[in-house]
Amino acid sequence: RVSKKGAARRLESKLLPRLLFACRMRRAGACDAFTLESSSRQKGGQPSIPRRIVMMMMNLPWALRCALSIVLLGVVFYVAWKPLRQQQQRQQQQDDDNQKNHHHHRIRKEPPPPTAWTIRKDLTISTGELPGYTGWARPEFTLAGYFEVVAADPEKDEQSPLWSIPPADGHDSESFVSIVVACRGHVLCSIDGATTTTSGGSTFFVRAYGPAVVTGRAEWVDTRNKSPASIVVNASSGYRITLGPLVDAGLYTVEVVLSFSRPPSVHQFPLTLEPEQPYTTNYEGYLLPGFPRLLEVQRETKDAPTAVSHPQLPLCSMNDLTIRNATDGLRQGRWRVVDSVRQSTLRTTAHQGKDATTVALSRYQHSYNSLGIVMDYQFVNCRLLPLPTPTLPNPLEHCLGDPSPPQLQQQQEQEPTKKMIHIILIGDSVMRLQYQFFKKHYMSEEHQQPNSTIKLDFYELYGGYFLTQLVNGPKLRQVLFQDQQQQQIVSHRIILFNTGMHDIHRLCGNEFASERTTYLPAAMLQQPCSQLYRAAIQDFMNIVLPTTTTISERPQQQQQQKPLMSMARRTTILFQTTSAAWPKYGNWGVNWDPRYGQPLPLDSSFVQDFNEIAVDTVASHWKEYQRQQQQQPRQQNDENGPVLLYMVDSYWMSLARPDHREINKLHEIGKKLSHPGVEVVSAMVRVW
Repeated sequence: RVSKKGAARRLESKLLPRLLFACRMRRAGACDAFTLESSSRQKGGQPSIPRRIVMMMMNLPWALRCALSIVLLGVVFYVAWKPLRQQQQRQQQQDDDNQKNHHHHRIRKEPPPPTAWTIRKDLTISTGELPGYTGWARPEFTLAGYFEVVAADPEKDEQSPLWSIPPADGHDSESFVSIVVACRGHVLCSIDGATTTTSGGSTFFVRAYGPAVVTGRAEWVDTRNKSPASIVVNASSGYRITLGPLVDAGLYTVEVVLSFSRPPSVHQFPLTLEPEQPYTTNYEGYLLPGFPRLLEVQRETKDAPTAVSHPQLPLCSMNDLTIRNATDGLRQGRWRVVDSVRQSTLRTTAHQGKDATTVALSRYQHSYNSLGIVMDYQFVNCRLLPLPTPTLPNPLEHCLGDPSPPQLQQQQEQEPTKKMIHIILIGDSVMRLQYQFFKKHYMSEEHQQPNSTIKLDFYELYGGYFLTQLVNGPKLRQVLFQDQQQQQIVSHRIILFNTGMHDIHRLCGNEFASERTTYLPAAMLQQPCSQLYRAAIQDFMNIVLPTTTTISERPQQQQQQKPLMSMARRTTILFQTTSAAWPKYGNWGVNWDPRYGQPLPLDSSFVQDFNEIAVDTVASHWKEYQRQQQQQPRQQNDENGPVLLYMVDSYWMSLARPDHREINKLHEIGKKLSHPGVEVVSAMVRVW
């Protein structure tokens, strides 16, 4: 009961108007529970729920009604006070952070993300999210405006803004799309069989990105063939562009970029004289009309995954990892999107234990503080070895197992300083990046000890093959035979070899014309650089698999030493194709000089021509070596250990990633143009 009418009115207006009003009326005797209920029924049947609650409380004893009123007041006060208190606490925490770290803007940290990759359907790259033209100086003349799409396979409407293809399993040609473009209306469009010896026609850069990033290749089509099998009809010059593998369902953005409208043939370099025909030697990089274009890769069903779950695939075998020609690498795999910073939840541990609002060079190099898109190179039908993690032991230990037979183990115990497995890397600065990556992630401290059973060496061919073998060194014949001089026992020797990027620049570029005269014989100076490069690959193959006299050594020196394979129980030789150096389109963060163009031979398309030369030379030499081995006496063959030769790709996997190049704090143009980024280097190393 409330004795003072003023206080009752204040409580009535704010907290419990119905309850206090009923109590006051009952004290005055004006009504009771029965009359309230009767009046409410007369007005409209059953009373409302609040009114029924008030009537029930009126029937309670006086002490219980007061206790319930106090409880209700406490509940109302707590509900109103809690949000205000939480807001005050957040403001206080923010003020404390700003005071301690006044150099950085701070926000509340999110919980650490999970440690394993989780492929989600919404992980995709939208149109325009990857860079395209990034500011290099390019000529006004280009044939890009004279090209048009004349056919597509699977057959689609060439003018449709969206192409769609059914799902494919990656085992056949269905995972690739064929687009035919033709050049019409300009005198330089005409390319026929007579001119392909001096000009290879136009060159292109092809890319499609969405749930994954893939690249493609362009082939010249002989338009004079009017048979039904010919796709191009009434076109002066046609090019069939093969794009894939498209095994991840989703929406892709397809880009076809004209690199050079009319470049000279690689066999004409170095361009010592002004060419008779008009050629374009500066990089253009213009999108063809109608591109970019959207391409949808359909799912089998609405709820089907975008692709086969990566951990469920078997480990790649030797047949999966190696190539037999210069284009096999295009079909092996694609760059699948595994993380995206702009998604609501990151799936990475890159910033675990660190403040995600700050930036660092290492996280910039891994794309978290730059493009914000993280990719992993995944084969279509198998999976590569993973990188070692705290929860995953070093895969190298599992693969090597026990690498030596029992008699060699006993010899190793007697002579613990002998090296049993010798890994030799030979190449340019890209090979050096692989050497450093392998040593950091796969070579444990135990492996790097002097008495380790694994030995790792790297010999850099800075300046190209001939400059190092004839002048500067290291001389490969000497370094490869050092085990024989030291009488070391090697159970397995692995030689990973590449030379290409420095050879292309030094042998084909006009800026090195004077330097070439200091180390090349006069007869070699008259040869095109493509022929010199073939001779360089042949010379190296003669060192590791001798069939003829090498250029860099005299015959008497070659006969004084035993064959290289006689010093090991087993020898494996891996030739790695040259990576896609000097990309322009999509290569961002470069301090381009606006006064000069980007001339040939410094272009990724030029590299592929030299890869074809190298792969053909290595394969031909291997066949000749096997033929000569079959003709030798059996006793001489038994003295040599077994030799295996394979080829692995680094060109196609790096061609698709001009957006991911080596980065240092100065953003040096040489590194951005010549060296791939850490994601690409990781894939290269995990392959071999």
